[in-house]
Amino acid sequence: MIDIQESAESIVVNITQERLDITVATKLLNDLQDILAKPPGTVILNLKLVNYMDSSVLGVLVNFQKKIKEAGKKLIVTGLSPSIKKIFELTKLNLFFTIKDT
Repeated sequence: MIDIQESAESIVVNITQERLDITVATKLLNDLQDILAKPPGTVILNLKLVNYMDSSVLGVLVNFQKKIKEAGKKLIVTGLSPSIKKIFELTKLNLFFTIKDT
């Protein structure tokens, strides 16, 4: 479900699943929680392959963003498809997350 690439400056988390829904939300949460203990301070969450996301996964991402901030780290979300970007905009999560096009 995720592929992690670590460097001295950041951790890149590539989501390798196209559909993110309640059936994978708990596993995603657990995988993301493991990243909190790792240095460095910037986590890049690449959603390039994701074309569907339900509210349970949005909740996981909001929770992860809060934990990232508590840990003194920064989360950058990248690779949003038009449909996923629309979800972020409709829910105003584009104001909550730092989103980059690349």
